[in-house]
Amino acid sequence: MPPLTIPSELKKITAFIRRAEELDNDKTQATSRLIAYYCRQWAVELSLPLLKIATDPASKTTLLSIMSSLEEEKTAVGDAFTKPEAYTVCRDFAQKVLSSSDSSYSKIHSSNPKDYSKAKIAARSYYACGVFFDILAVFENASVEEALIEKDDISSRRKYAKWRASLILGAIKNGEDLPTPVEEEGEEGEEKNDDSEMKTDSEVKDTPLSDFNIPEAPRGVTTSMHRDESKDDSPPPVYEATKPIPGGPKEEVKKTGGWFGGKKDKGGHSKASIGDALELAKFAVKALEEKEVEIARERLQQALECLK
Repeated sequence: MPPLTIPSELKKITAFIRRAEELDNDKTQATSRLIAYYCRQWAVELSLPLLKIATDPASKTTLLSIMSSLEEEKTAVGDAFTKPEAYTVCRDFAQKVLSSSDSSYSKIHSSNPKDYSKAKIAARSYYACGVFFDILAVFENASVEEALIEKDDISSRRKYAKWRASLILGAIKNGEDLPTPVEEEGEEGEEKNDDSEMKTDSEVKDTPLSDFNIPEAPRGVTTSMHRDESKDDSPPPVYEATKPIPGGPKEEVKKTGGWFGGKKDKGGHSKASIGDALELAKFAVKALEEKEVEIARERLQQALECLK
């Protein structure tokens, strides 16, 4: 399908729709569909206030189209995960993209501190990362406990991703050596611009570099969250898909015979099936901790289906 045309009055949501469309094209990752769903969900939440001042009829038509897509996906995707589960998937994906961006940019810088072509790709990757951290606000608005607890941490990572992209583009604009990767810097700067505007991929690619404001480093940012995912040997991507996490309807797990694929062990179970069962069991334990017995039972049943 061609990209959805976004009216200028809804320009603010363009980045989220483009990320969703890119994820739509990934048919191999179970989580891609879920993250695309929440990219559109956040786009809708951003659009509603804009419609109050919109004058172009196309704005309402576009929003209705996005809402229609959400409705079509709600049963298959939106309702297949609890909100806490969906938050975990989306958050871990955003962190994976951030770690990958840092790793890829470090390699670019160490290879050639004036490789502007690859550096622009890295900047786009950082901006895409900012989008994925932005959509986590959906879960804050839904009062997901973990999202509220991690709100400040997520905000710091979002600002960090945008700051790195702007810093790289500033160096390119001025013909300077690319900025030092963050892990090599002696200290981090003071936070000056909390709300640097998110740029879409097309804007990062086509907008004159003079149009970018370069905020200083957000205070106290580190590049890891709950785990170390910084070792990534992949080339610089726009973003890299994370390992799929199951949790959808039982019939989907049974139909696919495992989300990951892979060789079978001596007992006839593939590593994929074992991995699926472990992930589902983890979700079941988490559900029990939250006293969500029915959800826990469902996830355990799905885990057993993976091992049949």
